[in-house]
Amino acid sequence: MKFRTLVFSVAAALSLLAVSTVPAFADPGRAEVGQVQDPSIDNLPSKTELTPLPGSEEPGAAALPPGCWGHSDAPYKGGLTDVFGFGETYCPASYPEIYVDSDLQRSRWFGWETLDTDSERNFWSNRADVDLSTYCFGEGTYDYRVKSYHEVHASQISFGNTVNRTNGIGC
Repeated sequence: MKFRTLVFSVAAALSLLAVSTVPAFADPGRAEVGQVQDPSIDNLPSKTELTPLPGSEEPGAAALPPGCWGHSDAPYKGGLTDVFGFGETYCPASYPEIYVDSDLQRSRWFGWETLDTDSERNFWSNRADVDLSTYCFGEGTYDYRVKSYHEVHASQISFGNTVNRTNGIGC
């Protein structure tokens, strides 16, 4: 009996160790569906002006004009069965490349679970946007968030990270 208790204790400790060693989401870009996410991302703004990436500027080139921003929309329930979200990168003028990469996630006991992910890269455009959704009928009440990474390529790369959270969406 003591051996069985010891085996169960070791198995439980190893399973806790496995959950705690799941890598945090270090790259603000793409996450794989089902990947656990870093909860500190919740401190990011829902809308932000893009800033230059250090070292990405071309010598003698003009900086990105102000007014380019990234936005993560608050997740919301649509109908009885779905949760939706939206990520967008916008500039007042067209640029050689504009990009957004967004994830729709829900809070679980083990961390943030990615339910849908999408990205859009446009050339000589002023906007990139993605729609996110997940089927949630009968799954209970959870907190959801949209997390996005934004980039604009001009004479330099400008970027930003955003997140927007809605608590207590019931399905």
